[in-house]
Parts: sequence; structure tokens; C-alpha cells
Amino acid sequence: MKSKPLNVLLVEDNPGDATLFRAMLQDQSGYFVEENVDRLSLALEKLAKGGVDVVLLDLSLPDSHGPQTFIKMRNAFPAIPIILLTGLNDVEMGVLAMREGVQDYLVKGQVDTALLSRSIRYAIERKRSELLLIETEKTLTTAAKLAALGTMAGGIAHELNSPLTAISFMATEVKDELKRENSRRDYIEQLLGDINETVRTIGTITHGLRIFAQDAQMDPLVSAKLRTIVDDTFAVCAYRFKEYNIAFEEKIPNDLCLDCRKVQISQILLNLFNNSFEAVKGLPERWIQTAAKDDVNYIELSVTDSGPGIPKDILDKLFDPFFTTKHLGEGVGLGLSISKGLVASHKGEIFVDEKSDHTKFVVRLPKSPSMNLR
Repeated sequence: MKSKPLNVLLVEDNPGDATLFRAMLQDQSGYFVEENVDRLSLALEKLAKGGVDVVLLDLSLPDSHGPQTFIKMRNAFPAIPIILLTGLNDVEMGVLAMREGVQDYLVKGQVDTALLSRSIRYAIERKRSELLLIETEKTLTTAAKLAALGTMAGGIAHELNSPLTAISFMATEVKDELKRENSRRDYIEQLLGDINETVRTIGTITHGLRIFAQDAQMDPLVSAKLRTIVDDTFAVCAYRFKEYNIAFEEKIPNDLCLDCRKVQISQILLNLFNNSFEAVKGLPERWIQTAAKDDVNYIELSVTDSGPGIPKDILDKLFDPFFTTKHLGEGVGLGLSISKGLVASHKGEIFVDEKSDHTKFVVRLPKSPSMNLR
């Protein structure tokens, strides 16, 4: 059965190179349908219309040069396979682009028809695999979020129910006081102030839940106050900590900002908070501390608890998918694995500080990730 023709968009401004690649594509008659543009802007317009299966992209164009050429295309059309066309002097750039997610690169003057054909088909298959992996990761991330929220559901319900009950009581008090002939204005004002404060408490909890529930996989990096992210995240699990008399200490500079996807940092923190909670809830000494410091090239965020540390025999498996030390039904072992992936998407690292006297997880995030193509 004859294969469906593949629509190849050639983005090349050098007439000689364009003629050569068109000739090689035409040698594959019936398999490749080729179009040629000589500007990145024209390529983006063409991609917006749809119907393109793969792009052959020159790095040096009249309206774009170097890494920004493939970054712009990748950000605008993340589902399109891209093969870079590089010169001998740009091979290193091709390798870098591969590392950042471009499907392949070809060196001009070292390409024949067979190599071009194979590269196109492999690039399309790599992109399909990548998109499938992204979708799988998204599904697992959603599952982990639901698991984390499920773990805290009872606490959240109680945390919301208590202030709602208080509001109901205070509203009744205000109503009864107003019926009295000599109602006390100062008492009414005090009750109304307490109601406003309680409403703010509920708002803090629901705000944290709303942030956590968002899907941020394709969100751009934005500057955010780290302390605000920590506060919003802690609000979601505060009741569980209080219920088990777990002391929580925060050492986050108020002005410390981070370029990040806030929702993903919140999920990392919540996974670490939950793990620490499970580890210390039965200990005589129960505390959890989160701290952050600003280093030269990165920001370091840590979550430490009163646990004695992690045994060396499981350290190597700790971030593996589905690895868990919990009893059956208490966890599926995805929290740390997904956290590792979220940290990696920020070009950072997560690890256990083996030198600490207690259990300490450290997240290091660069101040300005070099590239964000996903």
C-alpha cells in the first residue's frame, strides 16, 4: 500500500541550498510534497494554516538568526517536528537544539536523498513519541494531583467547615444584637470584623486549591514571590498539620522571587509536605521546616522534617516511578517521580541532603533557565 505523501516545509533563503534540497525531495516523488519559503515569518504563516508534517529549518534567515530561529518556531507550534539545516560551523548549535527537543539536524553538504528521507521519517516518529510521552506525563501528573487532594480532602473539609460555622454563629449574633433596644455598636463592629477575617481565611484556602488545580504544563515562566507560593500551598494542608500537632516553620525571604510556573512549584512543595507529614505524624518530635536562600546562579528551596533521614538502601530508588515505602493503598509512588520531572522542566535538580541530621529534600532552580521550549 502506497504511503500517504508527507508535506515538507523547507525554510531556506540560500537559492543554491534550496534548489539542492528541493531536488532531493523530488527524488522521493509520491512520498514528499515540498514547499519553500525564505523567511521565518512566512514559515509561521504557513504553519498557522495547517497541513505541514515536518519542517526543514535553516538557522540563518533574513529575519531570524541562531537559536531564536528554532525557539520561536518551537514555541509557536510545539507539535510540529523540526529538522535543522546547519553549516559546518553550526554543528554545536544543532546538538544543543537536539538536547532541547528539536528532532534532528542535518549538515549542509553532507546530506544525500536517502539520509534526508530517513531523517524526515525518524523526526516524525520521534515527535509522535514525544507527544505521547507528554500526554502520559500529563495524565500521571493529574492522577498525582488528585491523589494529593484526596489525601487532604477530610482536612480541607474541616478547615472550611470550622470558619463557616463561626461565620454562621457571628451573623446570628449580629442579627440578635440589632433586635435589642440598646444594641451595642462596638460589639457589632467587633463581630463584623471577625466575620471579615474569617472570610479571608476561607479565601486563602480556596485560593491555594484553585492554584493547585490549574494545568500549567504549557504555561510560560513568570516571576513570582516564592514566599507567596509557599503560603498558598501550606494553606491547603494546614489543618492536617494542626490536627497532628506538627509544627511548621517557614524561612523564606519575603522579597525572594523566582522565574517559574507557580502551579508546578506548588505541586512540588505539596508532594514534599505530604511526604514529610506521613514521615513524622507518628514521631514524638513532629516538625517540618521549609527554607530558601539566594545563591549566585540558583535559588535553593528545602523541606526538612524531624524524621531521622532516608535509609541508604532506598535512596537510589526514591525518585523512580511507582516506588513507595507506604503500605498498599496509601500511595502509588508517583509524587517524587513527578516532582523530579517538574523540577527538570525548570532546568533544576532535586535531591536528598545526606549530610543533614534529619530528612531534608533540596530543590535547586536556576534564576533564569536558558531555554524553555516546552
